[in-house]
Amino acid sequence: DRRPIDPPPVIQLVEHNPLDPLSQQYTISPAYFMQVQLLDASGENVILQLKGHKATAMAGSMVSPLHPLRDTSSVHGAYFVFSDLSVRMEGSFRLRFDLFEIAG
Repeated sequence: DRRPIDPPPVIQLVEHNPLDPLSQQYTISPAYFMQVQLLDASGENVILQLKGHKATAMAGSMVSPLHPLRDTSSVHGAYFVFSDLSVRMEGSFRLRFDLFEIAG
């Protein structure tokens, strides 16, 4: 039983210094990705429902790479799109999004 998260979350990564041309490089960097986790309604505890070695509280793509896209005003931006997320439990929950950078 899957309950889709609708509308699907879309997270925009916003630069801190728009006047610095180097700060805009992140919008095309393959080094960034974002992960989503299911939290209880208070937002304090991660919900992990395990069945064997699989987490079953959520289904779908829980990791998104950075997508260079345009917004509704045709301005370039960096977005993380979670178009296929579902919750497999009844209740009230929060989502937590964690940003990662692969450094090497």
